[in-house]
Amino acid sequence: MSNLERSYFYYLEWATNVIDIREQFPLERQETLEISTELNIPHPIDEDTKTPIVLTPIF
Repeated sequence: MSNLERSYFYYLEWATNVIDIREQFPLERQETLEISTELNIPHPIDEDTKTPIVLTPIF
């Protein structure tokens, strides 16, 4: 992490109104499957298990 990122992490870590600090949040798999179907876009699938991959947003 950069000094700014580390400092901001420490700030959030001690803030009483912050519940969760994560870089990525998993999206509901069923919702992303429905969206990909509606848009006719293939949903990413794990080739070994044939399981749809859980997607995360980019902020």
